[in-house]
Amino acid sequence: MRLRRAIWLCALPLLLPAAAGAIELPTRKAGLWELKMARPGGGAASDITILHCTDEATDKRMTSSLQPMANETCSKQETQKTATGYVTDSVCDIAGMNTTSHAVVTGDFNSAYTVEVTSNTDKPLPGL
Repeated sequence: MRLRRAIWLCALPLLLPAAAGAIELPTRKAGLWELKMARPGGGAASDITILHCTDEATDKRMTSSLQPMANETCSKQETQKTATGYVTDSVCDIAGMNTTSHAVVTGDFNSAYTVEVTSNTDKPLPGL
């Protein structure tokens, strides 16, 4: 059984470059950010809002601390710059689930940005 879920995310650590020479997403402007996550069709009960205070050093630390895990679990991590933002494609094996994801990132990273992620997994996700 294949599941297809589209999720709106506002979290940069999900979009990591594969190597030092890869395209990197800009860091967010320093300050307090409201991050909203919503699963289309999931209803208001599935929406999550988080307040996160960050600066350039914190954003870079978050990315660099997650990169080793991504290198171990993902056989593909590609980020490309587009006319309107960035596109990231990945293939990862997490907890025995093979997951293919496509993310489209838009925004200026100074006042707002949006990350739309579409993922396919080869096994049902727990609780869905």
